[in-house]
Amino acid sequence: MADAETKGPICLLTDFGIEDNYVGVMKGVIQSIAPGCAMIDLSHHIPPQDIRSAAFLLDHSVDYFAQGTIFLCVIDPGVGTHRRKLAIDCGGHYFIGPDNGLLNSFLDAGRVHQIESDRHRLPQVSNTFHGRDIFAPAAAHLCCGVPLADLGPKCQDPIRMESSEPAREGEDWLGEVVYVDRFGNLVTNFDSDRFLGVVETGDFRVQTKGGVEWPFARTYAEVPNENRCSVMGGFFRLELSINCGNASNRLGLSTGSQVCLVKS
Repeated sequence: MADAETKGPICLLTDFGIEDNYVGVMKGVIQSIAPGCAMIDLSHHIPPQDIRSAAFLLDHSVDYFAQGTIFLCVIDPGVGTHRRKLAIDCGGHYFIGPDNGLLNSFLDAGRVHQIESDRHRLPQVSNTFHGRDIFAPAAAHLCCGVPLADLGPKCQDPIRMESSEPAREGEDWLGEVVYVDRFGNLVTNFDSDRFLGVVETGDFRVQTKGGVEWPFARTYAEVPNENRCSVMGGFFRLELSINCGNASNRLGLSTGSQVCLVKS
């Protein structure tokens, strides 16, 4: 029996890009099941198979969306295998995606079900495109008010991804790059609540491999063009940047690269 109210919009996060028809046909499937359902593209440019970057982007986006939003997330290197397919009700936000750690941050805050219902998928299911054949239909049916439990049984042991937290080493802090945006800015796991004060006051200096230093600035434009800086960016994380340049390309740094806060 369907819930009294529909949900939505559906917000899509994939690594499909926009050159092929993958995103378009997923939207077509959604519209055929839930006509008029609003859809929002969060991003389709996650690096291929980069579950960790996708999880970071998702974690730092959810709070900006209205209650009832369904996040349809397809970064799925295990597609076609025995990996499970999840639907989560997280107290007003809903998540659909593979059981591979992508939805890690929402597992403990909501009801987690497996998607197993044949009635809520396409009649023909491919081995390589569950985004179209399973996940998109599930999101659309959820949008139409189908209860989460109708999609499948509860999942008791979903896969978890180890979180990345800064670690103390002597007087210093060791962290890492957790996301690289399209400008080449290197977003770290040093959050503003704990670390803004110590870098803003100069108590700690920001360094990467080879002792390369990143002077702290309030904005990118506080340093000359092509100069390095570290700022507390829009993710409320310390990020390493080159003003009007690409820090990732210039320094050869990427997700997982070590970043240190060195005691001054």
